[in-house]
Amino acid sequence: FDRGSDHSFTFNFRHDITDLGFTYGFEGDFRSDYANHYLNYFWPNSPAANIKVFAEYNIFQSMKVRIEGEGLTRNRGRSTFFSYNDHLRLNDLKERQEKDNKRPVELRISLQGTF
Repeated sequence: FDRGSDHSFTFNFRHDITDLGFTYGFEGDFRSDYANHYLNYFWPNSPAANIKVFAEYNIFQSMKVRIEGEGLTRNRGRSTFFSYNDHLRLNDLKERQEKDNKRPVELRISLQGTF
């Protein structure tokens, strides 16, 4: 079975200030803990929130500059991977891996327009 959260909460916000030609906003995604089960492993996972922010400014009638930031929490979550020698119901643990998943902060600047 694919891993996936039973519960997720997604939000987004955008505010256009048309008089100034400026727009800003943010979005985020929160997911609940989940686990992946198979015959010889168990992998519980606790994902972190993902937050994105942006700002746009119209520098000309048909051109705008956009600045985006993603991964601002620098965290993707934590998980522990349990691997068993045989079927996991026999509880013969072969390996345990602690994983603390980090991500870089991503900053993008783009120029959009009609040329």
